[in-house]
Amino acid sequence: MATQIELGQATQPLARRAGDARGANLWLVAGGPRDENMPFVGRLLATALVPAGDALALALALALAGGPPTARLAFGVLAFLALRTERSSSVRLSLRVSEQLVGLLVRLGAAAVVVAWFTEAAHAVLHSLPVMIGSVLLVRLVTFSGVRAARARGVIQERTIIIGAGAVAMQCADDLAARPEYGLVPVGFVDGYDDDPEMGLPVLGDLRDLDAIVREFGVQRAVVAFGSHREHEMVTAIRACSHHGVGVYVVPRFFELGVCPDGAATDRIWGTRLIYARPPLIGRAGRVAKRAMDMSVAAFLLTLAAPFAAAISVAIKLASPGPILFRQWRVGRDGRSFELLKFRSMSVNSDSETTWSVEDDDRVTSVGRVLRRTSLDELPQLVNILRGDMSLVGPRPERAHFVGRFNETIEHYGDRHRARAGLSGWAQVHGLRGDTSIEERVQFDNDYIEHWNFWFDVVILFRTAMAVVRDLLPSHTGPPRENVTIDSEATAPADAT
Repeated sequence: MATQIELGQATQPLARRAGDARGANLWLVAGGPRDENMPFVGRLLATALVPAGDALALALALALAGGPPTARLAFGVLAFLALRTERSSSVRLSLRVSEQLVGLLVRLGAAAVVVAWFTEAAHAVLHSLPVMIGSVLLVRLVTFSGVRAARARGVIQERTIIIGAGAVAMQCADDLAARPEYGLVPVGFVDGYDDDPEMGLPVLGDLRDLDAIVREFGVQRAVVAFGSHREHEMVTAIRACSHHGVGVYVVPRFFELGVCPDGAATDRIWGTRLIYARPPLIGRAGRVAKRAMDMSVAAFLLTLAAPFAAAISVAIKLASPGPILFRQWRVGRDGRSFELLKFRSMSVNSDSETTWSVEDDDRVTSVGRVLRRTSLDELPQLVNILRGDMSLVGPRPERAHFVGRFNETIEHYGDRHRARAGLSGWAQVHGLRGDTSIEERVQFDNDYIEHWNFWFDVVILFRTAMAVVRDLLPSHTGPPRENVTIDSEATAPADAT
């Protein structure tokens, strides 16, 4: 039986309500306070104590080491950055040096090898490595103990919901309540069950009430256990929490049999293994790196393509009357609309908002066929990228007319709007463009968002470029393609479901 936690109004059952947060787009509206219940000192200790300790340990170790100052400084900076690639101590529940020892040795060793390889102070760097390892281990023993103590004394505490209300869920709630050193304070369950006095904590609502629960209780963490919800509903809930800064820990199926793998994402609450659900595409460093690449590459390509753009503009005007650019409102990140730009490849028409354009569409001009074949009609979207409407890589944007339809008929379609729309994408390099399955596109788009990293974008851009080149070769005998992205001047067939 879970222990009741006294948090004033936080333990009062939330009235069930339908609200506007039902369905596949919960993540669009979920939100609310995240850290209003944690004092500033607690937030500072949770996020800065361990990195500050690592910096101090590295500085002390390098001060005692010999060798050129430049090599020592490079070693210290690279070692610090390597340590920051591990999961932050602010989201790790079980803070034990012994559990992170192997990863720590690998990171520091890799930093030493890199510096030794590229400098003339290899002997000094490798000689200082044992001192650095010992220093970091010693300081981490202190900082980890400090974080655990701050949690146990209530300085670091985060309000937590348990999604599910079965036996495993109640065990997690009981363990969190009995062991404050994890820093999570359970406030209730989210499930379809009714309140049961034996549960100790209230059932705050169902997944349909998630938006209201997060807002009213200032939820900062969620533990996903076993309950009455179907799998696709749980996926929506996890994405809703992750997208809006609620840290999510998932109890894997059959963890009792050792199915849960050991690794950087593995954590635990007492005797229950958990997997930390890495937030997709919302890390600050990731957003900065992706945006920097978008702007630099788009600016370079626009400069390089300026002569071609001028020639294309003249050709379009000569081929048919009408504007040079085709403009259409599309739905991008967070469901916001933006005006997408393309070189016009069709004769002017009034039904592009609801009509699909296919390869043999008689509205396509002679110049337009060449533009589509070479994907040059997409060049103006580099301006969309510079504006911040789009990214080089991401889910292709759709029109509002079809977004509404697909949200009703395709599971998790709305989840693809968690990222900026892209000039190309993971679905497109797999040939999912033109008259292809919308369901498969959604699967690839969400897979890209969940597993994004900087190198992933580089791979997709390379494959996009290779696809364009391959399709231009005379020996290419594959099926006709619409373009390397997915759309012409309309992007969904009337019968797509």
